[in-house]
Amino acid sequence: MKKFATLMMICALSAVAMADTTISIPDSFAGVFQTQANTNGIVNAVTLEHGTSASNTVTLMVDDAQHVEDDCYVVADQGIVTDLWQVSNTCADCGIVATSQELGNAATQWQLVGNSVGIKAQGQTLALEGLQTVTKTEGTGSASVLQTGITSQDQYAANAAGFASESADVTAIQMSNVTGEPGTTAAVGSAVSTTTSQTQYVY
Repeated sequence: MKKFATLMMICALSAVAMADTTISIPDSFAGVFQTQANTNGIVNAVTLEHGTSASNTVTLMVDDAQHVEDDCYVVADQGIVTDLWQVSNTCADCGIVATSQELGNAATQWQLVGNSVGIKAQGQTLALEGLQTVTKTEGTGSASVLQTGITSQDQYAANAAGFASESADVTAIQMSNVTGEPGTTAAVGSAVSTTTSQTQYVY
C-alpha cells in the first residue's frame, strides 16, 4: 500500500497549526497526483496620538492553480483563490486613537486520479481568521476599520471511470467604528474564525 498524506492546516493569528490525515492508496494506482499549499497573513496597525488624521490600506490577492490532462479522459484541476483587504481610518483632536487588524488564511489541496481505473481521491482544507481592535482615550477622536477575507477552493478529477468534484467558499467581513468626546474611553474588539475540510475518494 502507498500512503499519501494531506496536511490539515488550521490558521491561527499567531501560528499555523497542522494536523495530518493519511489516506491509503492501492499499489495499482497509476496516474496523477497534485498538491498545493497556500498560507497568507496581513497585519495592519494605526496609532494616532493627539494628531489630526491617519489612514492605512492593505490588499493581498493570491491565485494558485494546477491542471493536468492525459490520455484516456484523464483530467485533474484544482485551484485556490485568496483575497484579503484591510482599511483603517482615524481622526482625533487631542485624543489617542489606535486600530489593529489581523487576517490569516491557510489552504491545502491534494488530488489522485488513476489512469483509466476507478481510483480517485480529493482533499481540501480551508481556514480563515480575522481580528479587529479599536480604542479611543483622552480627547475627541474617532476611528473606523474594515477588513474583508475571501477564500475559495475548487477541485475536479476525472478519468474513464467517471469524475469527482468539490468546492469550498468562505467570505468574512468585519467592520468596527468608535467615536467619543473628550474624557471618554471606548474599546471595540471582534474576531472571526472558520475551518472547513473535505475528503472524497472512489475506488
